Amino acid sequence: RAGGRPAVSAPEFSHRVPLDRLKRQGETIRLEAGAAAREALARRFGLLALPRLSAGLMVRRTVGGAEAEGRLEAEAVQACVLTGEPVTTQVNEPVRLRFAALADAAGDEVELSAEDLDTLAIDDGAIDLGEAVAQSLALALPPYPRIAGATVPGVSSEEAEAGRRRAASPFAALRRP
Repeated sequence: RAGGRPAVSAPEFSHRVPLDRLKRQGETIRLEAGAAAREALARRFGLLALPRLSAGLMVRRTVGGAEAEGRLEAEAVQACVLTGEPVTTQVNEPVRLRFAALADAAGDEVELSAEDLDTLAIDDGAIDLGEAVAQSLALALPPYPRIAGATVPGVSSEEAEAGRRRAASPFAALRRP
């Protein structure tokens, strides 16, 4: 690539929007991942399948960047951490994204405050809404998907252990009628 920066492979679900195309009053952008993008994202996030991924975003230009607000909807199939069986998760949640330049004109990184930690980078004068939606999906998925009632022989659930601790307490007899 020109400018001395190494070429980076495009994200699986890229939807780049040039900042100069965005309006301050905003516009609605609807994203729908096709089969190839969903398959690639499923591999990236270790999913068994990603049957559906879409987002409706109101995107507007701001001083120094852009904001996008809307809703993420997806259906993801993960492997149960206990049994390996498929667990389907429906994702339907609000999304709020901020985009800003994360490097100064000299290419040095910019210090971010705590409130800026969820800010995504503007790259070559554009924002990538598709990649932002993909990252939002990754954050929305359960980290340890589990089929309801799934257990491992010889291993107790946290709830069962808490019940046993209460019953074994020296004060348990005082609680009985």
